Amino acid sequence: MSKEVKDEVDYLENVDRSRSPPERLHPLLGDRDAERKIVRKLDIRLIPVAFIVYMITFIDRTNIGNARIAGLEEDLGLEGTQFNVCLLVLYVTYILVEAPSNFVLKLVGARLWLSFLVISFALVSMFTAFVQNFAGMVAVRMVLGLTEGGVCCGMALWLSRFYRKDELVLRIGLFVSSVSLAGAFGGLLAGGLLKIGSIGSIKGWRLIYLVEGWISIALGVLFYLLAVDEPSTAFFLSEDERALAVARMQQETVGIKHVNERANWKLVRRGIFNINTWLMTLGYGLTQVSVQGLSLFMPTIIRALMPAGSSTVETQLRTVPVYIASFTWSIAVAWISQRLNRRGYVMMASVPFAIAGGPFFLAWGANNTAPDSTRAVATAIIPGISSIGSIVATFSYLPSDAPNYPIGNSLNIATTTAAWLCALTGVLYNKWENRQRALGRRDHRLENATEEEIEQLGSKHPEFKMSI
Repeated sequence: MSKEVKDEVDYLENVDRSRSPPERLHPLLGDRDAERKIVRKLDIRLIPVAFIVYMITFIDRTNIGNARIAGLEEDLGLEGTQFNVCLLVLYVTYILVEAPSNFVLKLVGARLWLSFLVISFALVSMFTAFVQNFAGMVAVRMVLGLTEGGVCCGMALWLSRFYRKDELVLRIGLFVSSVSLAGAFGGLLAGGLLKIGSIGSIKGWRLIYLVEGWISIALGVLFYLLAVDEPSTAFFLSEDERALAVARMQQETVGIKHVNERANWKLVRRGIFNINTWLMTLGYGLTQVSVQGLSLFMPTIIRALMPAGSSTVETQLRTVPVYIASFTWSIAVAWISQRLNRRGYVMMASVPFAIAGGPFFLAWGANNTAPDSTRAVATAIIPGISSIGSIVATFSYLPSDAPNYPIGNSLNIATTTAAWLCALTGVLYNKWENRQRALGRRDHRLENATEEEIEQLGSKHPEFKMSI
């Protein structure tokens, strides 16, 4: 390859050709001040509610760790690995519902569906307060998986309808980082509730589930009141701002006319049979082994490290600083990724710390799949199938391994190393794919294609640039 050709290829690789000429879509498209104003309004309206709702989702899923050291095992008569089984069954149903959930979301709208899911898992959490034995706990955990399974993937799909690719990583990072704050808040809330003692006949660990269920119901109602389905229905924007918000998303994918196009099997298959989907799924799943393992067993691990005679409340509170540090780092890394407009490199720097890898794998997968139906599949598969890592995590810290837990800690080191290799592979593959497109080796996809076929190419369009 001559130097002139190589220079041209390098230039094309660094120019996002996926965006249509702005003047065809909206006169203010490309106006930084106008777009920043809209993004700021979207951030104020959407991100806080997404953050809080996902935080309470994670608290409801992992508060069993706090309930354990507050007497759950003794009250229910759990023996051996029965507690681990209670953890495992949630993720079995969780995995099964994610992809169907995203297509229900496309049909009925994010506002209605996500509100329904939040209120549903809130009710399940409240009913957990009345469980009396192992069988009952297994049953409610399975139902909790059914109701929570669609929340993470639904939130990611929902936000991808409002933000450009280079904006999305920070927003997904923000709402998923609530997982870290959930650990801190969950520990504080559990400690506070245990100090209260009881509400009527409900006391101890049962009080944790009851009160958190009430809070979740309130947040489900709040989401319904504040959320909107897509830019065209954003009532908090003016008519011209809505038009610009829609145009921004049309510009992101070549030929797109509708942010939420009608789904068909061709677009579904494209989301399934996609290298990026499965690379990100593998990477996310590997990070889940350590993230979920530590989230579920953090109170247990800290209790094993505490001096003899330490109170349950003191143990709960000792979990808080770990999560505060994790939350701070996650936000910082998300901001750096947006500033550099790089996903893989930032993940390679972050994954070894086993803190902020997961959200970036999800955001990276969402960036590199289009249109909406294909992205709906990808954003369901990535967190859904990766929950197999969560299943592994439920048996990573066994009672027989206490107090140093060498098996669980060794597993965390191995999986984070493998996740780092996934990030490296993603960078190399997407750089290679961008080069093929810059050289014109994907232009044949446009030959004899109708306007509708070109619109549905999405991320397969020769001018769509893969995020690296």
